[in-house]
Amino acid sequence: MAPPADASPDAPERVQVAVDGNAAWTSTDVDMLRSELVRVSASGMISFNGETEVGPEGFSPDDNDEYNVVRCADHAALIGKVAAGGGAFLVGSSEYLLAPREGELSFGPNDKRTVDNTGAFAVIVEQDVPVEIVEMRSVTVPGNSSWIDTGIDLVPDHLIAIDADGKVDNNIPGNEVDPDGSPGQPNDQYNVLACANHMALIGKIGEGGAPFLVGRDLSRAAGASGRLFLRVNHSVPGGNTGKFSAGILVASPR
Repeated sequence: MAPPADASPDAPERVQVAVDGNAAWTSTDVDMLRSELVRVSASGMISFNGETEVGPEGFSPDDNDEYNVVRCADHAALIGKVAAGGGAFLVGSSEYLLAPREGELSFGPNDKRTVDNTGAFAVIVEQDVPVEIVEMRSVTVPGNSSWIDTGIDLVPDHLIAIDADGKVDNNIPGNEVDPDGSPGQPNDQYNVLACANHMALIGKIGEGGAPFLVGRDLSRAAGASGRLFLRVNHSVPGGNTGKFSAGILVASPR
């Protein structure tokens, strides 16, 4: 997709795309490198049930959470992924998106059932945004451990991108899962983070920070100060086997 006609030769390249509410994913035709930073501006409305309209932040009541692509995010919110096989993550009205992996950037609504959706989000992606990489490291997260100290200290303005792989199981042969966790198992009685799939990769910032979903891919602002911790979403992990490997990027816009 070409940049706007009025863009000056020295201006950052800007791509405009209509993210249809009734399409699972809409490509931006923007190919990203891992650690590349873009600025995102999203507006517009979609309807997910023929009558309820929402903007890029989505629908906050949890009535439709069973249809969410990204757990722990509001229904029909703007979500993104990098590469066809990449993990989905919440975008919402975020200003920046730090690529957790290499591949084509796509957006969609946080809705597994898009057939009855109408409307579209208007998304502008500004490329070539200067970025300073603050930290880049890989951390092993054993399935049988509590919170793992990553050794990374964050401040609110930091941007975090994580790509994770590996397999863990909860001591049940043949029950291995990737960092997205066991599909369809939020609100498990042994979850640390209720809304996330059981055994998914989760994180927190600071000893007393609220847990958040990481999954296979994450791109978000830190929003708080403190040490970054990771673990498997299982409150009694002692019998688990396997491990996840998390590639962590921390950056700041320049």
